[in-house]
Amino acid sequence: MCDTDTDVTYKFCDLSEKAKDRARDEYRGGDYPGYDWWDTTYEDAVRMGALMGINISTSTRTTAKGKEYEETDISFSGFSCQGDGASFEGYYRIVPDAVQKVTSETNDKKLIRIAQELTLLQITRRLQNLEPFSATIKTSGNYCHSGTMNVMVNSEDENDEHSQVDDDLEDDVTQLMRDFANWVYDQLEAEYDYLTSDEYVDERLTESDDEFDEDGSTI
Repeated sequence: MCDTDTDVTYKFCDLSEKAKDRARDEYRGGDYPGYDWWDTTYEDAVRMGALMGINISTSTRTTAKGKEYEETDISFSGFSCQGDGASFEGYYRIVPDAVQKVTSETNDKKLIRIAQELTLLQITRRLQNLEPFSATIKTSGNYCHSGTMNVMVNSEDENDEHSQVDDDLEDDVTQLMRDFANWVYDQLEAEYDYLTSDEYVDERLTESDDEFDEDGSTI
C-alpha cells in the first residue's frame, strides 16, 4: 500500500481507474517518449547488420551551438500512416561466415533469412568463377520507408577495382537491403509500443515520487 495523505494527495497506485487514465495521458504528453528513445534500437540495428556485412554509415552533424556529433544514418517515420517506414544509408561487404555469426546472436527468422540469402548470392557467384559483390546503399526523396533506398551493386576484382553487375543481382540485393530496413522499422515500432504502453507507464508512475490530485493531475 502506498503511503498517502488522503486529504491532499495521492500516489498513482491509489488513484481510481479514471484518474489513472488522466495521469497516463499527462505522462505521455509533450514529446514523450523523448528525443532519443530510438538510440538503443539503432545500436542493435548497427550491430546486427554488421554481422552479415551490412554497414550503416554515420554523418557528422552540428548543433545550434556549433558542436559536432555523429548521427547514425537511419531515418524513420511512424507509426500510423501507410507510407511510414524506415530506411538507411551505408554499404555492404561480404562476410563469409555471416550466417554463423547471426545465428550465434539471435534466433530472429528474418535476420537469419537475410544472412542466408546474401551468402547464397555470394556462393553462386563463386561457383560461376565470379568475384564477390559489394553494394552501396543510398536514399532519395522526402520519405523514409524502405522503397526510397537505392542500391548499387558492384563486382570486386583482386585489385579492388569495381565493375557493375547484372540487373537481376542488383534487384535481389536491393530487396534484401530493404528487407533489413523493414526489420529495423519493426524493432522501432515494437520499442515505441512498449514505451507508450499502459504497462510501462504504470511502472514508471508507480516508481516515481509524483503526487496527484483526486482526478489524476500531477501536483
